[in-house]
Amino acid sequence: MKRRLLSILLALCLMLTLVPATATTAFAAGKTKTINCGTFTLEISDVYAIDSKDKSATDGYYTTYCVVVPDSAKIKCTQEKEPLLPNSYLIWPFNDLVFENGPMWPVLERACEYDDTITVNFTQGSTMSLAVNNWYSFTGGENLRYYIVNVYVVDAEKLMQFGGPKVAKKFNPVTSNVPASPSKTDFVVKGLDKDARETSKLITQAYSINNTNYLQLRAIATLLNRTDAQFNIGWDGQYAVIEPGKAYSGTVTGSKMQTTKYVRPSGTKFKMNGEVFSFADARLINGDTNYIQLREFAQKLSGTASQFNVYWDSTEGKVIVQPGVPYTGTKYEAAVTTLKQVKGIGDVLPDSKYYMRINGKYITPVKGGQYWLELSDKRPDMPFEAKLASKSEAGGPKYSIGYDGTYIMLPGSADGAQLQSTTSKTPHYWRIDTESSYCTVRDYSKQELIVNAGGTTSKGNTKVIGSSSAKPTSANAKIELFTEGSINGSKTVVQMKSYPDKTNYTLGEGFDSTGFNAVIIEDGTEKNVNDEITFYTSKVVELIQGRPFTTTGKKVVEIRYNGDKIAEYTIVVTEN
Repeated sequence: MKRRLLSILLALCLMLTLVPATATTAFAAGKTKTINCGTFTLEISDVYAIDSKDKSATDGYYTTYCVVVPDSAKIKCTQEKEPLLPNSYLIWPFNDLVFENGPMWPVLERACEYDDTITVNFTQGSTMSLAVNNWYSFTGGENLRYYIVNVYVVDAEKLMQFGGPKVAKKFNPVTSNVPASPSKTDFVVKGLDKDARETSKLITQAYSINNTNYLQLRAIATLLNRTDAQFNIGWDGQYAVIEPGKAYSGTVTGSKMQTTKYVRPSGTKFKMNGEVFSFADARLINGDTNYIQLREFAQKLSGTASQFNVYWDSTEGKVIVQPGVPYTGTKYEAAVTTLKQVKGIGDVLPDSKYYMRINGKYITPVKGGQYWLELSDKRPDMPFEAKLASKSEAGGPKYSIGYDGTYIMLPGSADGAQLQSTTSKTPHYWRIDTESSYCTVRDYSKQELIVNAGGTTSKGNTKVIGSSSAKPTSANAKIELFTEGSINGSKTVVQMKSYPDKTNYTLGEGFDSTGFNAVIIEDGTEKNVNDEITFYTSKVVELIQGRPFTTTGKKVVEIRYNGDKIAEYTIVVTEN
């Protein structure tokens, strides 16, 4: 919707340049102005100046109003008729507005870019308060007439340009020996938005004091809006109220970023989920706007509906924000379900769900009308399910093997045929014999046919077939079984605790995993598994401790446990 409205605005602005005709009206300071937009009416208080341009074209009429107001102004919206366009308006935040010839089309210097603009829906008959340095844009129309109303909210000094009262020079007490300077740090949100799309928002509206960054709380709310960490912030007359999980409905207090020593401790009280508290290191910088450390705010919200993590990425040179995850201060990786190899089972394989591997590769069902079994480096989306049907002296243990609601079969019990799925309700049966660390699988009706990795598909992958030429002791016929935890169903997960400290290397320098820590968690108990972790780059090159780097560039390092990728991080290798 936001992009559609923006396109309409740009198209209308383009058409306004077709025919030269101008009408300009000046208003006395502080007057209320009512503008009829056809489908709705805007009542704008404290109007100090207004320009309007009427332009006609062969296909209709277009009217644009540009209004200057102070930050104390309010807008009341009243619906007149069924609107042709949605009842919403756009905000361009943090603008430094420079006026040369009246309020029409000011020069804009944007201090901060979000996802183009902010779209806000308004309720008919509602009154909204405006924030300084923001530009609000309304559109409406009926029949062949359309309207654009641009409202520019300016500070007291700029208001003087339009007849506002003269601003007395204020003495800003020096309350800090260390100045607050505009931060050069980029803050990037990485994660999914509410529409399950990858989002990457950037904010530069922050101050730096002694290399510590402070962000405006409302700017943080805008940064995290429409992510899993969104929150609303408002004022109840006594406290600044934080509402976790709710979309941000306010506007941002504009601030022209400049170096200042006017820095004071903030005494603002905050309220969240019924708790009243203060932040340990909140500052009032260059005025009365609260600035807070992002890490302290993340710690406070951890465990709430708006939790997020924040950490410094040295390879990107940016602060990364991960919405929807608990605060750790380092890159957060969700726990991954890990596999345990089944060993020493006995004569009969218990009924359970198993992943199967041959020569370190997973037996994987690949869709193609039905499932066809091939070998893959990637774990299948779900395990196979083995169920014991019967056991006899002559035939041995008799099993069905299922996957995704289907049975796995060997078509016609034919020699050399590729294993596949069937939608038949009658299972195909297999004999499964267990050894200490692997099992062998045979076609039950023709037990000379042994399941093994043999032959290739048209894409060059390895088929899983039933063959009489296979030997049960050959590597291609030994099937390793893995479960997600123990056979009784309790799952085991592996959790990244910390990444290697070193991420920047010079050519010839050896790989260093110092600082790395990972654990497996089973039944609530943690066990360190650092010795069982492997590191790979370029998918196939194993990085053992001390192995020198022979090429330069940015490299992604995969962290694996039991051969499965559980996380990754980035390193940079330079010549010197």
